[in-house]
Formats: sequence, structure tokens, C-alpha cells
Amino acid sequence: MSESPSSPLSAPPAGPAPAPDLIADLRGERCPYTFIKARLAIENLPVGGVLGVILDFPPAWSRVPASFGVLGHQLIFFRTELDGSRLLLFRKAEVPD
Repeated sequence: MSESPSSPLSAPPAGPAPAPDLIADLRGERCPYTFIKARLAIENLPVGGVLGVILDFPPAWSRVPASFGVLGHQLIFFRTELDGSRLLLFRKAEVPD
């Protein structure tokens, strides 16, 4: 699956990855569970905290960032790992109840 210019993963930020406060290893999970479990994980962080999400299901590589973007969380970094999975880092936004 190629990424279009409008994809949430089309332009990774430059520079080193910040250290995540929490990592959700979701390898082996499929949509919608990737988003549900990532959302539960980010709820455990304070505003401004960094969540690392590891995904190996290609549709989730764009769906999780798109869904998090709707909630206001910011994708701040991503990379493809040697095993083909992706590490995505999100900064938690203040989300109204």
C-alpha cells in the first residue's frame, strides 16, 4: 500500500525520535482493535505525554494516526522497523470529556 501526499504518514518529522513515556506493542492486532487498544493506552498518559505504538497491520499505519488526529493527538514521529512493523509516536492532546 503506497502512501499518498494526504496520508498522515506522508512527511515524517526530521530528527531523532523522542523517548516514549509508554509503548503499546500491538503487533498481531487488526483493526479496529489497533485503534481501541492504542486509545486506551494514551488515556493513561498526561497531556503532552508520548505514546509509542508498534503496528504490523498495514491498514492501521494510516487509520490509527487519522483517528488519533480527529481526537487532537499529534503524530510526531514514525519509522519502519527491521521486522517490517512500524513504530509511531503520538503526543497526547488535551481531550474534552
